[in-house]
Amino acid sequence: MPSQVRILSAALMIKRKLHPVFEGINPEELEGPIVESSWRKPLLLLISVLLGVLIISLSFSDSLQGIIHSKTARNYQLTFPTATILFEGNTLALLQDEFIAHEDREIKACLFGRQEGSDYIIGNVEFPEIIRANVIHVVSVPCPVSTLIDLHGHPINKCLASEQDIETYSEMKQENPSLRMMIMCSSDRFALI
Repeated sequence: MPSQVRILSAALMIKRKLHPVFEGINPEELEGPIVESSWRKPLLLLISVLLGVLIISLSFSDSLQGIIHSKTARNYQLTFPTATILFEGNTLALLQDEFIAHEDREIKACLFGRQEGSDYIIGNVEFPEIIRANVIHVVSVPCPVSTLIDLHGHPINKCLASEQDIETYSEMKQENPSLRMMIMCSSDRFALI
């Protein structure tokens, strides 16, 4: 402690004169122990917990919302509030195989079949030529106008439609008003736009 007092004393002195700001201050008085208040540790703990919860919720909010708004395929069927998607033959397996084979990038598929009321019966799947793709974006040759559902992939459990998805879907609906768009965000999880 004496060496710290000497350093502080030296800092207070300028050319052997006491700096005017420090006149009347004894350097030994400044070196006293710091007394912690009784509320400091609980307050720091509370702030840490709140920041942790905030960071976690922001990190996982898209995934959580995506899971809430998406459905899992069961018995070759997806049931959404406004529509039911029924997969005939091996159409679901083709989509699952494509998704698993290209987990490093988004996929694109054109689903064909027929619509009966709010049921979409998928009888054929085509995979258009991919121009470029990465884990968050795909550019492909467009699906034909006769497509029933335009499908593309998203990263695992990121099932929410992006602004770009919604904009693209709106443009496609002008050519084909009965078209639906679907996002595949795991081998058996889908979201309908």
